[in-house]
Amino acid sequence: MTTRKATGDAGEALAVAFLESRHGYRIVDTNVRLGSKRDGLGGELDIVAWDGETLCFVEVKTRTVTPETHTESPAEAVSLAKQAQIARLAIAYALRNGFLEDSAEVALRFDIVAVRLTVSRGQEFSTCELIRSAFYAPEE
Repeated sequence: MTTRKATGDAGEALAVAFLESRHGYRIVDTNVRLGSKRDGLGGELDIVAWDGETLCFVEVKTRTVTPETHTESPAEAVSLAKQAQIARLAIAYALRNGFLEDSAEVALRFDIVAVRLTVSRGQEFSTCELIRSAFYAPEE
């Protein structure tokens, strides 16, 4: 029996390889924690990567596909609350690393990689889908 964490970790590893090899992203950080719920920075940035001149914050959603869920995209699980959390963390990350200084002028983007895992006849298959500019930072 596979745990949710193991499934998520496998999906993130697949997403990193997919972004690097298929899309030319340059991975900067993975599984970044910046603070706690107390300071409004609870949660984690799954992947931080450069896509050309754009700094991307990539949320990875992994689902094991069943006959009941084969038409659902894992990306649908990125709720408005999750988008707001990712945006807060991304801004904090960009500030801490000097990407929001006037001289920096770095474009930021929010992407999602939807990973589907399928087991068929004892073999595991995976597919990854990149959704660039999947959402914008919600206005608060």
